[in-house]
Amino acid sequence: MDRLSSALSYTTIKPGSADDLFICCASFEERSSAVAWNLFDYKTCATFMFSFTETDRRGLRQHQRDLIREKMVSRSGMFFDVRCDLGDPVTGVTQFLDLCKTNGIGLTNQAISLDITTFTKQYLLVLLKMLDMIHSGNQIRILYAYPAEYSPRKLTEGSREIRSVPLWGGQLRQDKQTLLILFLGFERDRAIGVWERYEPQETIAVIGSPAYHEGWERRAAKLNRDVFDLMGVRGAKLSARDPVDVYQGLENLCKDKWSEFNICIAPFGTKMQTVGIYMFAKDHPDVQLVYSVPQRYFEGYYSKGVGGFQEFRLWEGR
Repeated sequence: MDRLSSALSYTTIKPGSADDLFICCASFEERSSAVAWNLFDYKTCATFMFSFTETDRRGLRQHQRDLIREKMVSRSGMFFDVRCDLGDPVTGVTQFLDLCKTNGIGLTNQAISLDITTFTKQYLLVLLKMLDMIHSGNQIRILYAYPAEYSPRKLTEGSREIRSVPLWGGQLRQDKQTLLILFLGFERDRAIGVWERYEPQETIAVIGSPAYHEGWERRAAKLNRDVFDLMGVRGAKLSARDPVDVYQGLENLCKDKWSEFNICIAPFGTKMQTVGIYMFAKDHPDVQLVYSVPQRYFEGYYSKGVGGFQEFRLWEGR
């Protein structure tokens, strides 16, 4: 299989050998359990299911937890439900690391399948960072189920806070200006909130192209029309699907900026773009990653169905 694939291989990372870990996140979206239900010939020594302790008024989160547990318990030597706070990824990921230590589960030179489908981008970035900081030599396979459709309405409302992503604060200097790179999706207000907080001298607003579905690129550009009207904003296009294209694109966008600018990146685009941002920020520790934690998700109509699946072999990333 190629490094970047548009389908699941339905098996383990090393043919004939169980994965060491399968990590996923249960959420309110119906695609939350899609990867677990479509890995038909699969075994793992341990499964870790993150699930957020948010109010579950509609029962959607519990339903997805039950579906994932139903499929993965029989495939796993051990199964752990990591209950954690949506806004506190460091504590949540630390809980996962403590469970590994307590149960004798190694995190060095392991085969890890990571289903990023409904992790928040902040949790995903912290999880990957902490695995990098503490352990090494892992083969991490990224798995992703993208939606058939997003709601035409707002996906989120309000903001709890705007801050740097924990562990990704960068090394900003007072004598430099700020370049803000906004990866845009369908949440205009969060992007504008970050721009207003940082007051950058320059801004690059990135639209995902090619997108996952025809029409999504135009929709993102239309929804973020006000972003492009802000002072000092210019546009760019990077793949919504390919982390390597994102990594290489960021290298090109930033190549003449390092001496003059602090570089801050806000990941409001796709999950695969976020993986590319992670790869770039890992190689450039001066970069600060910025996030806006929403006050509320509109659970009942956030996304619909499963549009398809994607794999990405992180250890072969570039």
